[in-house]
Amino acid sequence: MVDGEFFDELESVARKVRGSKLPFGGIQLIICGDFLQLPPVGKGDERKKFGFQARTWASCMQRCVQLEEVQRQKDPLFIEILRRVRHGACTDDDIKTVRQGCVPFECSQASLQLFVLL
Repeated sequence: MVDGEFFDELESVARKVRGSKLPFGGIQLIICGDFLQLPPVGKGDERKKFGFQARTWASCMQRCVQLEEVQRQKDPLFIEILRRVRHGACTDDDIKTVRQGCVPFECSQASLQLFVLL
């Protein structure tokens, strides 16, 4: 995920390189991303903006397409739970359902050290 300030910088550079005042210097963009993921990572306590929070975002985006069909899951209940979790609206029942599907995992010190080395 590109943070908002970097998106603005890229847009400015593209206009200068192309010698055009059009957004991104007239370069056609296809941008994709999952905007319900975690925000871009900053250093220390620095908070980064999402790309869609960039100052130039609205002027650069002429069309937005939202993909809504789930491709990687088939269970309707699980799909709904995932949707609620992504929107920060999971219920106590959702948590209970997910916990029922969890399998305890035991890890030895040796396998943990191997995992850290990888």
